Amino acid sequence: MSLRAVMITVDCAEPQDLAQWWATALGGEIAEDHGDFVIVGAQPLALGFQRVVL
Repeated sequence: MSLRAVMITVDCAEPQDLAQWWATALGGEIAEDHGDFVIVGAQPLALGFQRVVL
């Protein structure tokens, strides 16, 4: 049996801003924006950013 990571998810206050920064830094793009959850479709590993309120 093998295991493969496909996404890392980060808790943050401003998911759109952080996702855009990482998309630019990695040469990727925002693949999905659900408001409180944004996905950057970078290869080989997608990045997810989800809003959390403390």
